[in-house]
Amino acid sequence: MAELKSEQLKPAFAIDRFVPLSELEPIPFAALQPRAISGIKRLASFDGDCPVMLINGFPGADYEQVCRLLIADTHGKDGDLFDLCYTENLNNPYKPIWLRLQPGTGVEFCEMVGELLRLMGHHLDAERLVTRIIRKQNNDPKIVDFLSDLAAHVAQGLAFQHPVLINLLIHHEAQQAPVIYGRDLNWDTLFGSINYQTEQGSVYANQHLLEPGLMREANGGYLILQLDELLDQPHLWFKLKNAIFKGELDWNAYQEGKTLTPFFTPEATPIRLKLILVGDRLEVAEFQMLDRDMSERIFLRADLVSEVEIDDELPDFLGYLAWIRQRWSLLDFTPAAQAALCRHASRLCDHQEWLSLSEVQLTALMRLADSLAREFEAEIIDHDHIVHALAEQDYRLNYLVEQSDQGVIDGQILLQTEGEEIGQINGLSVIQVAGTPMTLGNLCAYRHCSFGRWRCGGYRTQGGAGWSYPRQGDDDHSRLSLQQVWCREPLAAVGQSGIRAVLS
Repeated sequence: MAELKSEQLKPAFAIDRFVPLSELEPIPFAALQPRAISGIKRLASFDGDCPVMLINGFPGADYEQVCRLLIADTHGKDGDLFDLCYTENLNNPYKPIWLRLQPGTGVEFCEMVGELLRLMGHHLDAERLVTRIIRKQNNDPKIVDFLSDLAAHVAQGLAFQHPVLINLLIHHEAQQAPVIYGRDLNWDTLFGSINYQTEQGSVYANQHLLEPGLMREANGGYLILQLDELLDQPHLWFKLKNAIFKGELDWNAYQEGKTLTPFFTPEATPIRLKLILVGDRLEVAEFQMLDRDMSERIFLRADLVSEVEIDDELPDFLGYLAWIRQRWSLLDFTPAAQAALCRHASRLCDHQEWLSLSEVQLTALMRLADSLAREFEAEIIDHDHIVHALAEQDYRLNYLVEQSDQGVIDGQILLQTEGEEIGQINGLSVIQVAGTPMTLGNLCAYRHCSFGRWRCGGYRTQGGAGWSYPRQGDDDHSRLSLQQVWCREPLAAVGQSGIRAVLS
């Protein structure tokens, strides 16, 4: 067999196809996700309920940026958008009520109610102001009832429970659907809470002590949550699921002991939002095990693509590199440097005809190369800076590889490479060690067993009698698909994965 050159495994790029990144139109990662674009577009077209979408991604994906950019480009419906305030229930002060206001009118509504109280307190005619308030809120019957009760309350000379009559929880000044990305979730941050005050040994609460939480802040818009946080706290998911199905969110606390004033129960808030759950495939699988009912109900799903094809999408990939460069304010890249980046991206996905879109890996290499170029006082990043950055990165991470190779150098590991042995292959297993991104090779021999499988026979150590076999179960990860190997001439087989071996 002819020897397989290592250069034959590398993708070939024509330098004349590249221009400096500064001359390219930046293309964000989100623009290279046609499946997610389709899913978000369909999600934005729904209104009137709480639809749920699931995005399957991969480790390192910037879910927040992807979702925000795609939502901004959809121009979907925002008919569910509204401002929200809580006010004292004039018939039962321990049960504050919510008022749903037109988007962007919350602050004005509070000011007009304050002016209304001033006029009624001085026994002045306030009918015109009441009419203006009602018209601005589209004749909302609940607001009409509130203003009627307020007028009767003031006419009877009754006092209010607290000087702050209205607590404006949600105000959409820009009148645009909010996009809320949840981080560091707990019960209070997601569902809101009731703060309590103590005075002379008494505990009390009023409507001005209500905190909205992310779910109420996202009302009329989008709430994006990571599956890993919901998997760590399943009670958050089931509370969220219940609120979505009911279309309203109560103020119950998670810890019963935290309800210091159980008689203070604000009215449940109406919920109208679009929920987007994001996570990688392992997290999605765990979520399906956690709630198989909901996993069947989620009909909007989309995948984030982590690779693109060289033949069809190389210009888009170069635009993606230009976007990374612009985002981090890096020096420009020469065509040779871009070709080196493309070869590295191809290596990341173990395929000659594909390029990896891993923003974390590509950004890391580009920033390292930029740092080296600035250190050498270069005005542009060249091929040598990319190679130097990769070499530095390998040096910092290859301690385990060196220790493995040292056993061969010191003569502690011996592998017979001459002669013939039927049913045996001397090879190099590619091993991944937890805690490091580097892979290392382990010398071993694959021996044909009587039951037709290949077994990792281990390696021979100096002074040892026979073979040093791997631990129980290791052979399950070292099987070959070959049934029988007969080879009279040495063959150097070099691959990114599988077996690198010298067969004899």
